[in-house]
Amino acid sequence: MMRFQSKNTLFVDARYPGDFKAGHIKGSINFPYEEFEEYAPQILPKLSKDVEIITYCDGTECETSLLLARELQEMGHKNVKIFFGGWQEWKESGLSIETGD
Repeated sequence: MMRFQSKNTLFVDARYPGDFKAGHIKGSINFPYEEFEEYAPQILPKLSKDVEIITYCDGTECETSLLLARELQEMGHKNVKIFFGGWQEWKESGLSIETGD
């Protein structure tokens, strides 16, 4: 997962804040799709349109990463991708994780 090491890539966790605090991809930010309106004023100004954004949620059964990606694309972010394996695949692969905010 070379993109994880790129400074031009930002992982965005679409899960609920409690899930994010319990564990997430190291360096990712939490932008819970289900609370989009509440979080948008804080998060959107931090999202540069020059970086690649990779959204994720729990895994293949979860759709919030897809819905968040669509929302960001409609707002003018051109380089948005979805990590369909999500948190479950990342964790099982033994890649860098962290807890808390």
